[in-house]
Amino acid sequence: MHIKNFKPGHRTTSLLSLVVLAALAAIGVSSCTCDPNQPAPADYKIATMQEGSNRPKEKFTYYDDGRVKTKERYGKTIAYNYYPGNVTVETLGSTATQTMTLNAQGYIDIDEYNNYARTYDAEGHLIKKEAADPLNVSLFPTYYTYNADGNLAEATTLAPGVSLKATYEYYEEQDTRLDGLDWYYGKRSKNLVKEEKLNGVTVCLYSYGFDDRGRVIKQVRDYQIHQHVIVTTYTYFNSQL
Repeated sequence: MHIKNFKPGHRTTSLLSLVVLAALAAIGVSSCTCDPNQPAPADYKIATMQEGSNRPKEKFTYYDDGRVKTKERYGKTIAYNYYPGNVTVETLGSTATQTMTLNAQGYIDIDEYNNYARTYDAEGHLIKKEAADPLNVSLFPTYYTYNADGNLAEATTLAPGVSLKATYEYYEEQDTRLDGLDWYYGKRSKNLVKEEKLNGVTVCLYSYGFDDRGRVIKQVRDYQIHQHVIVTTYTYFNSQL
């Protein structure tokens, strides 16, 4: 297993650091990337993902076009059904179902579950996320910008009286992980994220482990605020190839 890593430093906890951590959780940047208009290569589609040793594995299945079909988590199976202009998300064995509207590009327009409206650029990158209901003042708008390589460069959240700007640095290696959810996230960053900062303060450092085919099988997130580490592991379909 090839490891791409570095030695992170440590910082003491402060009020600003706590705000930073909360803002990063709200921004919720994802890292898997693919072209949502092209079938996903079978050997790069994630079969299982486990975030931390205390959580169960998530298991994925896919349609032939590469979009996610089911996701199993905590003993529940979530099924995704695609129709012209919308996606239904159903928890099997219950009455819990959400219908999410897609725009003309095939990306989610209104996230009914999280009550966010989303705006994209011509390339399909998410450039704005805001409350779907303008009267909802508890959800702050976030604006996203991208660099020439197609990676997320900045995410700025405008909270009352403060602007929280997250910035990102990347490795040269491309992020080949596929989870079939680009219709939800929009077109995502091409490369593996290396470092996250908020208002100039480093809050998270990333390192990765790869299999002999160059696929990410391990991601380590080293949060600098509480010196907390989260390890996520992956398996893939066609791993025997």
